[in-house]
Amino acid sequence: MTTTKDYHDELPTRSAGASGAEDSEGCGSDYVDDESGHLGNATALEEKPAQKIAQKESDQVWYLRLVLLMVLVVAALTTSLLLYFLLRADEQEDFEKQYYSDVNKILEGIASSIDNSLGAIDAYVSKMVAQQSVTNSSFPFVTVPGFGVQAAKLMKLSGAYQFGTALFVTPEQRDPWQKYASENDQWVEETIQVQDKNEEWLSATLRNYNASYELIGITAEMELGVADDPLPYSNNTYAALWQNAPLLEEQSFIPYNYDVWISVDAVPDILESIHSQRVIIAKSPNILMDPDDAEMAIYIEELAEKNKHFVSPDQDPTEPITAITYPIIDSFDSVRIDVSPENLIHNTVVGFLFFTIYFRELFINILPDNSIGLVVVVEAPDCNETFTYRLDGPEAIYLGGGDHHDPSYDYLEQSAQFAEMMETAKSQGSSSYTGLPLSDTYCARNVRIYPSKATEDPHTTNKPVIIAVLTALIFVFTSLIFLLFDWRVRVRQTKVNNRAVASTAIVTSLFPEQVAQQLYQEREETIQHKKAKETNLDSFLQEDHYHGSTAVKSSKPIASRYDHTSILFMDLSGFTFWSAQRGPEDVFLMLETFYGAIDEIAKKRGVFKVETIGDCYVAVTGIPDAMEDHAATLCRFARDSVNKMNELKVQLAETVGPDILDLQFRVGIHSGSCIAGVLRGEKGRFQLFGNTMNFAARMESTGVPGRIHVSEATAEELRSKGKGHWLEPREDLVHAKGLGEIQTYFVDFKNAKSIVSCSVSNWSNDRDQEDRKDLEDDDGAEKRVSC
Repeated sequence: MTTTKDYHDELPTRSAGASGAEDSEGCGSDYVDDESGHLGNATALEEKPAQKIAQKESDQVWYLRLVLLMVLVVAALTTSLLLYFLLRADEQEDFEKQYYSDVNKILEGIASSIDNSLGAIDAYVSKMVAQQSVTNSSFPFVTVPGFGVQAAKLMKLSGAYQFGTALFVTPEQRDPWQKYASENDQWVEETIQVQDKNEEWLSATLRNYNASYELIGITAEMELGVADDPLPYSNNTYAALWQNAPLLEEQSFIPYNYDVWISVDAVPDILESIHSQRVIIAKSPNILMDPDDAEMAIYIEELAEKNKHFVSPDQDPTEPITAITYPIIDSFDSVRIDVSPENLIHNTVVGFLFFTIYFRELFINILPDNSIGLVVVVEAPDCNETFTYRLDGPEAIYLGGGDHHDPSYDYLEQSAQFAEMMETAKSQGSSSYTGLPLSDTYCARNVRIYPSKATEDPHTTNKPVIIAVLTALIFVFTSLIFLLFDWRVRVRQTKVNNRAVASTAIVTSLFPEQVAQQLYQEREETIQHKKAKETNLDSFLQEDHYHGSTAVKSSKPIASRYDHTSILFMDLSGFTFWSAQRGPEDVFLMLETFYGAIDEIAKKRGVFKVETIGDCYVAVTGIPDAMEDHAATLCRFARDSVNKMNELKVQLAETVGPDILDLQFRVGIHSGSCIAGVLRGEKGRFQLFGNTMNFAARMESTGVPGRIHVSEATAEELRSKGKGHWLEPREDLVHAKGLGEIQTYFVDFKNAKSIVSCSVSNWSNDRDQEDRKDLEDDDGAEKRVSC
């Protein structure tokens, strides 16, 4: 068994918590523990017995008073906060309840608007189809009588500002159709007369127009000309524009017989509507998704200039519009046309009806005046289209292209598709529409609804705050009463304590101190023996709170053994001489600069800093967390620290003088096991004990300035991790007390240049990657570029 004396003879036990003056041998030479042990609070001032009793009583009452006060404070805070959050939750519940109610109104309102629009169109198509039997004719030779009035009513009901029909004309029907058109174009004058009489028609009425009985199109040069043959995608037919409204006064305006197929942008929508026999809501042509798209912005302004004739002065003509295409199927013997996939081939599409509408028509007059700030985002992912409206009561305010909702309300998002809303309305019996279904695949619209701060504000009041504050004030008043009562008790207690001190003074004046203490002890034991139960105060007095540091502590020490660690001592060589010639400001500037930078390197490398002792820096790896490559990591840390110091010396030379360049780090590292823990007592802190500490200090004190000096144990750790090429055996042996002459090593990362043989661009494993990093970190290392 090794005694304390034998242990010191072998290697003086060293503690990172001890302190010692730095000498020329470095921070490790005098770094030993006092054999007498760590005393801590070895002595304490003795207090008079009566003063002890009074102090204990006072402390106990003070703690009780503090606990009661804390209970009152905690109760006040808890109750106030609880009331606040409960009331705030009620407000939030009211807000969400109102919001969900408004969402249902919006979804039902949109469905109703679409239902009304399509219902009006379906009714008009039914009249067209029925007109065949009235006139004993067939498509395309069909004209709806009283078209001007019919168109005005249809646009009023549907919310459209443009409306028209296009009938399919085969090449064989072209000549008969042109003759029919010339004989049945009275609807043009009728429509003009209706527009003149109706003040709600905001457009400039057509006065002079070119009656055209021939089907015409537009050539590549954008001039009027005759389309001799149907366009390739037209299914070998012309799409002759027939009855439409309103009629505007434009140069060379052709009110009918224009081949709609030439409107290339609308062709995909028309074809999809015809082939699927469903209603198509086309992509909006005037949504500015990119603010930097100057060409699109100009187009929107031009379109707005044209559309301003169709909207009221208080409406923005740049808002999103869409064209809705409704295929005309020649069937008047059924209320609801079967457009199931297996029945499509049995239906005959003879043309299509189209009408243009502002999207805002779907959102106005839905909400009551007190429902504001609801944000509706309309998106059609297939058509790359997104725009946003805000609903303030019955008004719909356009916010622009893109999604403009507040992301903080994402958790309240509600969404639905147009087609889904129509089906829901139909299943609930609130839809009267019996026409063709709305497509749920082509440019399908989806609406996402969110509240905004404007929606929430009316439901957010100061009531929770007021009630919470009033509750807190009640507790404050109660606490003041308690403090007043406590003050009176303390005044009385002070008098009692003063009497006790006076009585003790009499006793101590009559008896020697030892005798007086014995009397007090006997008195306390007598009182304790007579009481059936112990009070908390008596239990406190009976405890020995004044034992010295030699008493055995009842709690388990905070200490552990670590078997795989590496410890570093890093000392500033030449610091003693340099600091003796400098003022305290320069010394601390230098130390804070160096060690502050080294602390950052320690954090980066995962190194645990134990402490600094004078100008000596002590660090460890493998504590408190195990580290597989603790030796290699600590060597890299030492290298980084030496390099960083060399950089900082140059910067500090201008401030503290050029002789700072003479300072160098002397580094010593040893690997092994050690004991670490908190030595409790006065100014207790984390400390290391054992031979590993001593040996690391010896490595530093026998080292060479500017170099990393390691022991055989550390060298073996490096070899086991494939870092043996870092090692450079020291030529002279180092004398270790109790061990004799031992072989030590210097760590030189530049040696890696002769060991790593693979190309820099072809590192094959983790070890090669580390070696490459070591080479890159060392400015003097040579990189080999071939195998």
